Amino acid sequence: MRIPYFILAFAIFGCAQSESVPPGGGGGGGFDGGSDASGGSGGLTDSGLGGGGSGGVDAATGGGAGSGGSGAGPCTAPVSGTCDTFPQCGCNSGERCDVVNTAGETGCVADGTVDPFRACAAGKFCKAGSGCVGNVCKPFCETKADCGAGKCIQVLSDPGGQGTPIPGFKVCTAGCSLVDPVAICGLQAGCYPDTGSPAGTDCASAGVGQGVGTCTGAGAANPTACAPGFGCVAGATAGTWDCRKWCRVGFATDCPGGATCSGFAPPNTLFVDGFEHGVCP
Repeated sequence: MRIPYFILAFAIFGCAQSESVPPGGGGGGGFDGGSDASGGSGGLTDSGLGGGGSGGVDAATGGGAGSGGSGAGPCTAPVSGTCDTFPQCGCNSGERCDVVNTAGETGCVADGTVDPFRACAAGKFCKAGSGCVGNVCKPFCETKADCGAGKCIQVLSDPGGQGTPIPGFKVCTAGCSLVDPVAICGLQAGCYPDTGSPAGTDCASAGVGQGVGTCTGAGAANPTACAPGFGCVAGATAGTWDCRKWCRVGFATDCPGGATCSGFAPPNTLFVDGFEHGVCP
């Protein structure tokens, strides 16, 4: 059976909180995701498939991996500042280089303990080589070749809005599994699809929602309310949104009790890594 309504993901790196100096100083600064640096789209949120969420994985287990080491030759900031984010250079031991404002300026901040593609909200700071985007540590990059299975995308300012590209600020997406996000994103982030070509995936904030109405926000869907491994789809009643478990069409083991995985009706069919994806009943 094809599901006659569509899934909602959210724009790559939807509202994010920066752990470095926020734009304007004080409080939490917001960074959104943007377009694939190689020319792909950052995704849609108004119809059909939404854009992907922000990313997350331990570099040892897969996904895109940024560099945390110092490069050879002079250390030059991407735009302005005291250090370079990729490769990491210009900072003292115990520090890392990060983007500190929406002008793309870089600066040295205290090194963190969170691995690439793991949750970095609530004072959990990233290790050198990554920045906190979409509440997940994203490895810095310059091109897709720096990102393994992921994409290299432009980070935007103005969370919740259209966003403005932050000069010199690009990060890797995760290339995580919608069905099993924990392997890449850890326990506190979910995996979301994007609408690039080919479609990709990334880790971002997640909630605890499972079932009918659990991602219905104030007059709109709230995809980050779903638990890891669940996607937000339009419910049977207009204006409601349900969190349903991700699955691969034709894989009997993806849904509890051997239930059938239902794909999305065209034009919203979703293929990731060659497999058609849908949701469980």
